[in-house]
Amino acid sequence: MSSVPANVKYGFKFNGDTGISAGLVYQPMKIELILSHYNQL
Repeated sequence: MSSVPANVKYGFKFNGDTGISAGLVYQPMKIELILSHYNQL
């Protein structure tokens, strides 16, 4: 899970519990995108 600190740095937030699938550890994460610039076009 070495990418978690990088994802947090770029605004991602934790979204659920850490899990294991097929031997891989994962951490669900999400980010909110704000598209107000595109709504003004």
